[in-house]
Amino acid sequence: LHLDRYGIDAELTSTERVGIHRYRFEKSGPAEIIVNLGGKLGEANMKDAHVTRVGRRSIEGWVRQRGDGYASHDTKLFFDIRVDRPFDSMRGWVRDKLRDEPLDELSGDQMGVWLRYDHLRRGEVVQMKVALSLTGNDGATRNLTAEAPGWNFDGMRRSAQKRWNDMLGRVDV
Repeated sequence: LHLDRYGIDAELTSTERVGIHRYRFEKSGPAEIIVNLGGKLGEANMKDAHVTRVGRRSIEGWVRQRGDGYASHDTKLFFDIRVDRPFDSMRGWVRDKLRDEPLDELSGDQMGVWLRYDHLRRGEVVQMKVALSLTGNDGATRNLTAEAPGWNFDGMRRSAQKRWNDMLGRVDV
């Protein structure tokens, strides 16, 4: 997928519980990767969330979500997000209030964060892994370690394609 407006090529692949992203930036200069924790996630509405900067390559947290079909039942989805290139700062927003200063932590409803790179070179690539778990941040970390231990995007994409082909090959039409 090419994002014309931003000059970014975005590629995605996944394992069962880890999304792997690869972004190539056409222009040199500052760049951001946005993690939106408000709005819809599949069929669920994301409610409040919490994000902690763990280091220069990692953030973790959770988002509470509620599906339209089960309005009285909240589910807490935990995540561990890693990038292969250190980011310079984490910034964010809660509802309509922008927090455009370096943050170590952020909580609230209808929020998100962005990982800021003060300067990327033209054509530079940043990869990101997003591991999920319903059991806690430790579960998300275990999923990331077990399912996507390295940064071989093309190898993980080939594995995902093989898995899909194996599963779809079972279907008789």
